[in-house]
Amino acid sequence: MISACDPGVKSFTKCIDWDTGKPYQRCYISIEISNDVPFSVGLDDVYLQLLGGHQRRNAVTAACADLCLRT
Repeated sequence: MISACDPGVKSFTKCIDWDTGKPYQRCYISIEISNDVPFSVGLDDVYLQLLGGHQRRNAVTAACADLCLRT
């Protein structure tokens, strides 16, 4: 089981900007899990069209789910 709140998961918003009249946030996401099956990924420029820390956590959850489905 992997949680977006796992100590190996780090994320932060690099900037908030506008593109063609719509706001977006550019984020960094790093996941390093060393459970039974260790894996890691670093996503340097994740563009989210919805703003807020909760949206960044949603992106982390989606990235964790993607990693689990790939293994």
